[in-house]
Amino acid sequence: MAHESITFVLQPETDFATLSTLAKSIEDIRRLIRHVDYAATRLRKGRQWQVLEIRTTAPTITLQPPPGEEEAVKIIANGLNLVADVGTIVPPVYFSEDALIDLKGMSRLFRGRERLRRIEVSITNGKIPTGTLAPSVPIATIRDDIPEKVEPILRSGYSELGSLEGTLEVINLHGAPTFTIWDQLSRLPVRCTFPNTPGWKQRIRDLLEKPVLVVGQVNYFRNGIPRSVTHLEEAMDVSPDLTLPKAGFGTIPDLTGDKDTIDYLRSVRGG
Repeated sequence: MAHESITFVLQPETDFATLSTLAKSIEDIRRLIRHVDYAATRLRKGRQWQVLEIRTTAPTITLQPPPGEEEAVKIIANGLNLVADVGTIVPPVYFSEDALIDLKGMSRLFRGRERLRRIEVSITNGKIPTGTLAPSVPIATIRDDIPEKVEPILRSGYSELGSLEGTLEVINLHGAPTFTIWDQLSRLPVRCTFPNTPGWKQRIRDLLEKPVLVVGQVNYFRNGIPRSVTHLEEAMDVSPDLTLPKAGFGTIPDLTGDKDTIDYLRSVRGG
């Protein structure tokens, strides 16, 4: 069975690429793939992408997701094409705020004496019978203007005081402390920043892997998908009481039609 893979060709400004540039490029590519993959799969430890090939003439890195997960290649490649080549103010599918910040941060690869000129991204559709890689299909080119391509997506949204509900996952205490919730409506990860105090840290630890309601400044992308929560005012456990009878939301006549309320709100958000 043919497996799709994604290839990144590093084109240095000079006649050669240094080990430092290669290492930074691999680190940035790995971080970007990890964040998009997490948004698409909700697997916190990430899937093990295989290195199929590394060439040295123009440093070339070919990566492949686990068998049966080839859709991830299209998600990443199409998102890079939309941002880097086409231009957009709406985030590509599964490109979270973290993934977009990662992509914007790749501008560091185009600065300094060891800078790259561009990164060419292509898809390889399986293997030919000899076992060598099949021809690649160009899909996107990342250049030094990538911050200007990403910034309109990050700037075009809106913010309002509100709340989100979802399961709390992935606490990060490095720098400004954050945690991630999986928003119940969009089914996507949303990063929440909370106060750097012992009381808040313990409260968030106690809520790990529980359904929570967070209240604060909710920041949305232009398409209504929540991207982050800042100025957090409250985070509370909303785990259901298993001793009570189970009930559904039902529908609201003349508003939701025959849709369940949760499904209706999800459709309004575009999820």
